[in-house]
This record gives sequence, C-alpha cells and structure tokens, in this order.
Amino acid sequence: MKDQDKSKDELISELVECRRSLKMFNSVFNQAFQYLGLLKPDGTVVKINQTGLDVVKASDEDVVGRLFWETSWWRHSPEVQRRVREAVLDAGKGEFVRFEVTYTSKQNQFRCIDFSLKPVTDEQGQIIFLIPEGRDITYNKKIEKTLQLEVELRNSMIEALPAFFISLDQDGTVLTMNATMLQALGYSIKEVVGTDYLTMFVPERDRPRVDRVFQTLMQEDYIELVENLVLAKDGRELNVEWRGRVIREEGQFKFFFGVGIDVTERKRAVEALQASEERYRLVMEASPDPITVYSAAGEVIYVNPAFKQTFGWSGEELLGRGIDFIPPHETAKTQEAVRRTLRGESVLLETQRLTKDGRVLDIQLNTAILLDRDARVAGDIVIYRNITE
Repeated sequence: MKDQDKSKDELISELVECRRSLKMFNSVFNQAFQYLGLLKPDGTVVKINQTGLDVVKASDEDVVGRLFWETSWWRHSPEVQRRVREAVLDAGKGEFVRFEVTYTSKQNQFRCIDFSLKPVTDEQGQIIFLIPEGRDITYNKKIEKTLQLEVELRNSMIEALPAFFISLDQDGTVLTMNATMLQALGYSIKEVVGTDYLTMFVPERDRPRVDRVFQTLMQEDYIELVENLVLAKDGRELNVEWRGRVIREEGQFKFFFGVGIDVTERKRAVEALQASEERYRLVMEASPDPITVYSAAGEVIYVNPAFKQTFGWSGEELLGRGIDFIPPHETAKTQEAVRRTLRGESVLLETQRLTKDGRVLDIQLNTAILLDRDARVAGDIVIYRNITE
C-alpha cells in the first residue's frame, strides 16, 4: 500500500508507534552499561549514549558533528587519537576493529576500555554508520596486574629458595625447576623442561620406590617427608628429602610440586660420625684401662670390658645408675673433679676406688667432657689406671 492510500488514522497510528519505538531505543541506548555511539562512515559523531557522555562530563553539543578521534575521550594522547582515527578508517572499509585503549575520565583519571568499531550496512551493502562500543575494563586490568605481580613474586620466591623446587604433570613430566636445583644438578632450564623425571633424575635401582611414592600422591595429595636419590648431570647421586603436594582444580589433577633439601653432605657427616663413633667404641673395648661414660646426671651409659676385670662390675649391673665405689674420704675431691670436667676442663687426678669385693685400689684417672651432636654437654668420660703397688 502506498503512503497516499493510507488513512489519516493509520498514519497517526504509525507515527505514534515510531515515536514509541524511538523512545524505547533511546531509553535502552542511554541506559546501557557500556559506552555506545553512532558515527558517520567518515567518523563524524551522530550520537553518543548518556553513559559515554557522563564519563567525560560532556553533552551532545560537545561531541555531535565532531570527528570521533578529536573528542574529549582521546585528548590525553596524540598516539591514542592516531590509533582511533586509523580504526575509523578501517571500519569505514568494512572491517570490524577491536582493541584495548585508554581514555581520560571527568576526574582526569586514566581508564581502560575494551573498544570496538562495527560497520553497519544498508540493503545494498553500503556502509551507512559505524557503531563504537566501549566496555570499561579498568578494574579487570587492576586485578590482572595484581595477579601478575603475585605470580612474579611467587616465581621470584621459588627462584630464590635455597631448597630444590620442581613441578611435574600427571605423567611425571618436568614443568618447572628452580635455579637452586638446576645449579646443583648441572642443567639449564631448557634441558629439563619436558623430560621424564623418573628416567632422567632417579637412579634405576630407586625408580620403583619413587614411582610408588607418586602413586601414593595421586591418592593422598600430600607427602610429609620422603628421601630419595637424585641424579646430577655428571652422574653424582644426591640424597634429597622431599615434601610435596598435588594441586587440583575442580577435583582434576593440575600438577604436583615438590620442595626438597639436599642432605647429601649431612648424611655423609652422620655416616662419618657413626664410623668415628664405631672406631672409638672399638678402641675403648680394646683398652687395657677401665673406661666409664657417664650422662650429665651421673648415670652410667657405658663401661668397657677392662672395667669389669678391674672393679668386678659388668655393664648390665651398672647401666642407668651411679657406681658406689668412691671411698668416703675421696668424695669431696671427686665431686670437685666432676664440676671441673663439666665446665670443660680435662682433669688428671690420683685417688682411690673400691672394687665390688671391697678392695681399695690406688687409681690415676683422666676425665674429659662429652658433647652431643649439637655441641651440648651430654656427660663425661673417665679413664682409670690402676697404680696400686
């Protein structure tokens, strides 16, 4: 039907409907959360919604009829103006353009938006408008920056750890390894990422046990303390104590990380100490002179065979208690010798001692303080020599 054939009432009804639709469009357009606008293909501003105007404290008169890149949103940076102008030219050729860009708010604060330009065509495919749209992502960018700083801080702490740090995927493939561990093993990060941990870093004889530990981890998600051998690039084997945890997301395995301490030197020191203690024990066992080792509380913790031969008491009779073999007239002198010994002095003393059967022996004794592995006083050692004529 042609317009001239329509009745007056029909035309009025259509006009009312158009106005109602336009009012509804303007209401949605102006109350939209994101920034919206309408540009001519050359970038001239036709309309900007109220949300977009409010952020820069502008009115329609300030922007309508102006080139979009010359408006107040982009006044803070010629580089941003150039980029927006290029985006308008590209959109005018039919391209959809999207990028992140900054603008200045009415408080003269920099804000970041996810900005896009979309061309609108008529029925013949001719571009008649460009629609600019902006979504404020300033808060998102702050969150991203905070998360990035946290990641950088975490990575810096991991790299600075004096302990070993490694992370593996579900198949045991190395994801990361910190500088401390790389240096100790003699590798670069490129050499280890993507390798199988078991075959590259665990001696073959130890692999079944370490594999069982991994299987346990899959069930329990945490290991308290596990020690295993780690192979260095030059073939050395390091003893490492590990603690580890599985990280999951929504119940699904994400990665495993382990923190380890190289205890190789400590184990060697303990083994050397044990060997040394064994040698001293053999020396004391073979000594022709009686020897006793007392705790700091004065209780017997060791007597050698020569002690039984000289005084008559065996270790089984004396362990855990004192020895009642000091004559009364030697008590004060003996107590003073004990005090001096526990202060760190080596004491040489001529005295007397009683045997199990009541005989009195003239004795020359030497004392020395006994320290534990933390260099604390643990007791004293006494070597006796029978000088009875």
